[in-house]
Amino acid sequence: MQLPSEAFYTKMNPEIQKAYEKLAKKYSLPAFEAVNHELELSTIENTDFLLREMRHKLIERIDFFAKLIEEQLHPEGASFSSLNESSDFPESEKKKIYLLYKKLMFFIRMGIETAVENDDKDIADYFNAAFNAWQELKKELSAYTAKLKDSWAKDIEYKADLGYMG
Repeated sequence: MQLPSEAFYTKMNPEIQKAYEKLAKKYSLPAFEAVNHELELSTIENTDFLLREMRHKLIERIDFFAKLIEEQLHPEGASFSSLNESSDFPESEKKKIYLLYKKLMFFIRMGIETAVENDDKDIADYFNAAFNAWQELKKELSAYTAKLKDSWAKDIEYKADLGYMG
């Protein structure tokens, strides 16, 4: 199999890393490589409002998992997969999942709060706090997503409850 030519790969704008390093020095941000690995900063096209773009990418990443958890905590009206997965979690685990959900929502709302004024210092403070917390939250999320995956490996008989059809 032949791999696509280099033309298919997006090359990082070298100005992104330079602009990041400048911001990192000013606001004590984490290493570029770590942030780029998590949030794909290299996909950002220009350096205007880089901190805002970083905030947006971090909120987007956290929100993805918050929505996943929300479907488990409140499966009514959710997808079939959410209903199935939710049934695999006892109430004691759902309480732990809710605590994880609260942490995620806190950082989402904290980021949104910084969007009101768009002050670079506030955004950088948010980014440092949320990105550092994210490193710990990932451990909890990893265990949670493994449980979701494992719920599909069980041999459970499908029971259709079609209810009233009209």
